[in-house]
Parts: sequence; structure tokens; C-alpha cells
Amino acid sequence: MSRVCSVCGKGKMSGHLVSHSNIKTNRFYEVNLQKITYEADGKKETGYVCARCMKTMRNGKTPAKRVNKAIRPQSAPVQPVQAIELQPVQETAAVAETAEA
Repeated sequence: MSRVCSVCGKGKMSGHLVSHSNIKTNRFYEVNLQKITYEADGKKETGYVCARCMKTMRNGKTPAKRVNKAIRPQSAPVQPVQAIELQPVQETAAVAETAEA
């Protein structure tokens, strides 16, 4: 069985276990899943649900579904910036005299 919530899709997360000497060791954080029977789209379903979704359902709300980053639709392409034409700086009389000297 994969340890993934059947409602929101929350799964195993990775992180570090940090010792007193600040040595970091890889570890995994499991999801608090419980096997329950819940109602989805008017039908009763049995599945593994995380504690956060159970709490949300108990309050009479609908849990939010997580969006997978790999299949998330791409945003609209960025439009190129229009080129700005720069005007040459006009020299003043004082700057011209110092340049000649």
C-alpha cells in the first residue's frame, strides 16, 4: 500500500534528522493515515485519509485537492518587452569647453 491520502494526495516527505553536532542525516516523514469510510460525490468510499482531511470533513467542509506540480498546467507565455530607443545626450557649452582643454 502506498502511504498517500486518497482525498488530498498528501504523501511521504523527506527532510533531515539533525544531531547535536549538527550532522544531517536523511529521514522521511510519514503521513498520519487512517482507514475510514467517507462520503465522496454522494457515494460511500473506503480508503486511507490523512488526519487533516478527516478534521476538515468532520467540520462539514470539503477538503482541497492537492495539485501535482509535474502535471500542473503551464502559465501563459511571457510577452517580450518592447525595445526602447535611447536618445543621445546633448552636450552643454560648459562640458564642451572642458573637453577641448
